[in-house]
Order: sequence, then C-alpha cells, then structure tokens
Amino acid sequence: MDKRKKIDESIPRSIPEVYLTRLLTSKGTVQKYIEEFLESVMFLEETSYPPVIKYLFDLLEDEATRNGVGIYLFSCIPFSFIIFLQVNDHNLVQQWKSNLYVLRVWVHLVKNPRILLDVDESISQDGNLSVIAQTLMDCFSFSEPSLGAHSPSSRLLFAKEVTRLRPLSTDLFRRIRRHPKITEETFVDELNAIANDLVGCSGSTIALSELLTWVRGNGIRFVEVLSQDNDSIDQRLPQRLSQVINLCLEPDHIYSTIPEYSH
Repeated sequence: MDKRKKIDESIPRSIPEVYLTRLLTSKGTVQKYIEEFLESVMFLEETSYPPVIKYLFDLLEDEATRNGVGIYLFSCIPFSFIIFLQVNDHNLVQQWKSNLYVLRVWVHLVKNPRILLDVDESISQDGNLSVIAQTLMDCFSFSEPSLGAHSPSSRLLFAKEVTRLRPLSTDLFRRIRRHPKITEETFVDELNAIANDLVGCSGSTIALSELLTWVRGNGIRFVEVLSQDNDSIDQRLPQRLSQVINLCLEPDHIYSTIPEYSH
C-alpha cells in the first residue's frame, strides 16, 4: 500500500507544456489498442456473453428484487416522484454490476498485471496502467466527469473516448439482461471448463516468489496446523512444507535450523 502511494505521489498531476506534444504523440501510438481493449470489455462486436457474467448479473437482479429494490409501498406518492425512484433503483442495480464486472475484475487486472503476467513492476508502468484503469472507470461512470483546466492530464487524454463509450456501457448491461437466464448446472460446467483450461498453464516465477514470501512469514505456524490433521500427516505435508521452509530461508534466519517434522 505504501509503495503504491509513493508511486502515485511521484506522478505529476499536470504535465509541463514542453512534454505535451510527446504526450499526445504517445497517445496516438497506443490509442488504437486501448480503444480496442475498452470496446472488448463492452462486448461491442459480440452477440453472446460469458455464462459466468450472465449468471452473476442475474444473481444481483434477484438480490435486488429480494431486498425490495424497485418495490414501492406508497401509492399516494406523486407519479413523477415514483419515476424518479425507478431511475435511481435501476441505477443502483447497474452500479452493483459495474462494481462487480469493472472494479473487481478489469480494473484490478489492469492495475496489477502480475496477476496474469510474469512481469516486474515499475513506476512508469504503474502510471500508464493507472491511466487506462481510470479511463475504464470513467466509461462506466453514471455521472459525467467534471473536467477543467486543473484536471489531471491523465484524465484529459481520453476525454473524447470516454464521452463516446459511456452510453455504450449502459447498453452493455441492457443487452446482457435481455439474454436467457443461465441455469446453475450450466454455470458449474462453465467454471469446470475454465479450471480445466488453466491446468496446462506454465508456472510463474513471480507467483512462486510471492508464495515463498508468504511461507517465510507463516510457514512455521502452518506446519503446526498441518501436523494436527491426520490426512495431512498421511500425505507427509508437514514434512514437505518444513523442507521448503529450510530451503527458502537465509542461513542466518531465526528459523533456518527448524527441524523437519517427522511422524
């Protein structure tokens, strides 16, 4: 968290005029690919959608109905006011979907490429990806971004693209809502198919490094937990984990001489 805060503070909010030409040139180089990415997120060229997305969106719709979103109990409320509530309730459900699909999935993946790719982070990379993530969030925002002379240049770069794509983001949720419902069996089959597709994925040294970092801090306690489970003992998991701990610790580490668990 502190590292990301330092990175954000190191990126200037306004770009000196001397760099403006280079900034616009760089945007022109990558604009085609960024627009294609944004359009792919909105399925502009597709007529079918992943069953997982359809199932989860319908789940949110059902939760909205179950919790009374869109249900009006007072018939004496003026009609114009009822219409106002309907719009707000519709926006609320759409905001749930947007948070699930955009913030929890795409923005998270864009700002954290190490989840998918075996790459190292850098300040310039983080800054560039943050611009793309912010543009994506602006495209799915209900309120039109208020931009002015003091707005960050990163948000001004794709202002025209955001204006074009914002109405299309609302249309995305409408199109998915019109599709036939997905059964729970289809949903489970889709999850199994996704899991099977990931079986052959190659390993990641970054992911391995993160796992070893976790083991260094929590491995001793985890060995103790595994040693109390009969199934884990039968598979020699406590002994295997203790071997990993001994291999990944520095020679002068406080736990570097941990004895291997033996049953």
